Amino acid sequence: MVHSTWHLVVVSSVASALNFGQLFAPKKPPTNEEIRAKYGVQLPSYEVLLENEDYEVRQYQTINCVRCEYTVRPEGYDLLGGYTAGQNADGLPMPRTSPALMVPFASPKIMRFVLPHPHTPYESDMEPIPPPAPKWDYNGLTTEEITYCVAVAKFSGYATPETCEAYRQALFKRLGEDGITAAPDALENMVLAQYNEIFALPWNRD
Repeated sequence: MVHSTWHLVVVSSVASALNFGQLFAPKKPPTNEEIRAKYGVQLPSYEVLLENEDYEVRQYQTINCVRCEYTVRPEGYDLLGGYTAGQNADGLPMPRTSPALMVPFASPKIMRFVLPHPHTPYESDMEPIPPPAPKWDYNGLTTEEITYCVAVAKFSGYATPETCEAYRQALFKRLGEDGITAAPDALENMVLAQYNEIFALPWNRD
């Protein structure tokens, strides 16, 4: 039995140069395991509660992350990248993880980096270790623990506001058709999960 209320995450995924002049035919989006193998980094684990051709419902493990508020994405990447590079209370550099989690329709916008093991353990049944505090607290820079139960849709190319909005509406429509009611704040708190580097070319975006 699937519960009736879900938060919403939209995941950007490789398929084609969809927003690059339709130069290439769409390809099947990669699986989570393919993304992990491609980048060789830790991804948070999850259980698939419901799966169909248009979306999945996933229950994620508890995730420790560092978050900030941002205006443009490079600003958020710089702040969070500084923390994981060692600008934290312990001076501890951390290995890279994926994805970067953005809440682009919130005000202010929010970005999170997933923190690696042992802060977000490799196995969901392991006890997480609290991460070090940030060295600075401007732009709302802080650490937090989150747990996502989400409906996930995948799409290709650049994650522009127009593209995110189109897929957000399409996902809500499908959830409604399947009798799944999104959480009341799901529209505003839609999460965009971007696995690749910020300046990756559109046909190489997960």
